[in-house]
Amino acid sequence: MIKLKDILLEDSNSDNQLVQANFKKITSLTNNIWKSRDVSWGDSLAKSILGDNKLGMFNLAAAIFLLQDKQNPSIEMLSVVVSLILRESKGEVAFAQLHPKEIGAWINNYFFGGDSSRGYAQIQPSLAREYGIDPEKVETMTGSVNALYKIMTSRYNLAVKRGYKGDTVTIWNSETKTFIKIPAIGSDAALHAAMASHNGGAGLIQKWCKTDKLGLAAPCNSTNFKKDGRITNNNQPIQNYIPRLQSGGGADTVTYMTQAIKSFNNIKPSILLAFANPLKDIPKDVRRKYPLDTKNIT
Repeated sequence: MIKLKDILLEDSNSDNQLVQANFKKITSLTNNIWKSRDVSWGDSLAKSILGDNKLGMFNLAAAIFLLQDKQNPSIEMLSVVVSLILRESKGEVAFAQLHPKEIGAWINNYFFGGDSSRGYAQIQPSLAREYGIDPEKVETMTGSVNALYKIMTSRYNLAVKRGYKGDTVTIWNSETKTFIKIPAIGSDAALHAAMASHNGGAGLIQKWCKTDKLGLAAPCNSTNFKKDGRITNNNQPIQNYIPRLQSGGGADTVTYMTQAIKSFNNIKPSILLAFANPLKDIPKDVRRKYPLDTKNIT
């Protein structure tokens, strides 16, 4: 059960009054984000220990509420930010700061000048600086939410500029050995590319073309991509292509997005319910599945 006296905003007290004034609404959003996380989080020891904790979810919901109040982002972009934070850290301090990997990353960055990803959104210091963000800010929930929103908005605009459009994206299917179209997250190819770039980097957002090597693509303006001898066929562009890029030994971008889409589809109705205006515009099936949950408010 969430109580107002237990809530501590991580950055400053400047937004406390706004959070307190909207405590019931934020708690309702907290409960629905928690439900969405529960559906998307596979069974594990970590889930059995941390799965019932809602304090981290409240901090995430409060940070999202403050972002919405100040920036008025789209429902889709809010859903992307929440989905990525849950994908990267489950919104839990245990994963974002206290996990052995995170402690190692902190030591690497602060004592050896490293560039390891940190915080709830797993953002590298170099990436934060690229967008004019203090790397220390991404250690907090509100800082992670604000940084991720800024980065994803910029990446989305880049994707639009580079021709990502429509409601599908293209991937390589290794079983059929063909390029296939799949539904884009939020029915928006540019949003899909922006979200995938959090895993694969901004270089993923390109105009891609087929090459002489089956199943391998290359940026249309390249002549010796990855220096593996592939020849770019500039007259065979691949619309809305999402390559299977991999970094740090984790999931490749296509696998990453398969996981992220599950979170996004569960979270978007919660965000829609919290911020849509007027309420009557929300589809009836969404209202039935995600009622405004206030039973845990005290």
